[in-house]
Amino acid sequence: MQILKRGKLALTICSTAFTRIGKMQSKALGMPQMPIVVIDHPFGSRSREEVRVMAGHCADEVAKLTGEAIKA
Repeated sequence: MQILKRGKLALTICSTAFTRIGKMQSKALGMPQMPIVVIDHPFGSRSREEVRVMAGHCADEVAKLTGEAIKA
């Protein structure tokens, strides 16, 4: 949050189980525009290969959001 408040690029990553809480927290801290990348929940019980695939999708979304933020 502090990074975003300073005008720097920032985002957070939440699993589907915590997305609502993450959005509420961002709003409560005065940063409702904080981008949130959402990953599937749970991921702790997944195989390494499944986690790699999830990480790849997450990285794609991070790149998309940061690219959009840089263009703005």
